[in-house]
Amino acid sequence: MLEARRSVVAAGLCAVLAASCNGERLVIGDPLPTPDAGFELDAAGAPSCAAVPGEGIPVAQGAPLLGPGHAGRWLAVLSGEEAGKFPSDRLQLDLSATDARLHFEAISPLPPLLDGRGGYLCRAPGASTCASESGFVPAFDYPLSSVTARGTILSSRMFLEQPWNEWCQLQAPVEQDTPGCDPSYGVEAPYSDVRWGEPCAVRRADEWFDLDCDRLATLERHACVCNADGCRGAARALELNLRLVAPDALEGALWFAADRAQVLHFERQASTP
Repeated sequence: MLEARRSVVAAGLCAVLAASCNGERLVIGDPLPTPDAGFELDAAGAPSCAAVPGEGIPVAQGAPLLGPGHAGRWLAVLSGEEAGKFPSDRLQLDLSATDARLHFEAISPLPPLLDGRGGYLCRAPGASTCASESGFVPAFDYPLSSVTARGTILSSRMFLEQPWNEWCQLQAPVEQDTPGCDPSYGVEAPYSDVRWGEPCAVRRADEWFDLDCDRLATLERHACVCNADGCRGAARALELNLRLVAPDALEGALWFAADRAQVLHFERQASTP
């Protein structure tokens, strides 16, 4: 069923990107499932053990392997039904032999990360405040990893939790003490319920504990993966593949959900002195 829905959407995109859809779907990207905030109780009342933690964002990204004509500064102006799901209608792509980054333009710069005790980019009442509906944050430079050219096609991927990677690294991993389970770690001790207000709070067992509202909203984003040594941003990746269809044009589509995509048409920008 999922592949059928994708095929319908892909067919529509190919109608728009006729020059770029010669039997190939350029971009496929699915956000990974979001884990629960705390452990759940099974029918017998015993805690179920946490799922195996996912991978963190790789420390080393590697240099881009571009093809002829890919390097440069590119700009796409988003339009259509899905454009409103993104933080901006102007998307900048910078490609060079040493770096590759994607950036949604915004009027205001990204706020500085002052310390890890509060939250970051999030506020009450929850994780929906952290980013746009597509999962992207305005004014953040998303590094592209695994950038590789195959002819005119440039393949890459980006990590949606990259804006929180530095915040995650400031967190001290907390052991998740669940009797009968192997040790696991998180940003906070497990909780089973949340309360938004002044103050915000989480419930552990039968007791409520006050918690900074911005921190709680950031926790609800589930942006971090922790082990005994520390925490990093979760490696929740989207693939981005673009084709050079003319010397000054890159085309493709960004799949930001299983069956939702934004058509992309980048135009090369003049070099600045």
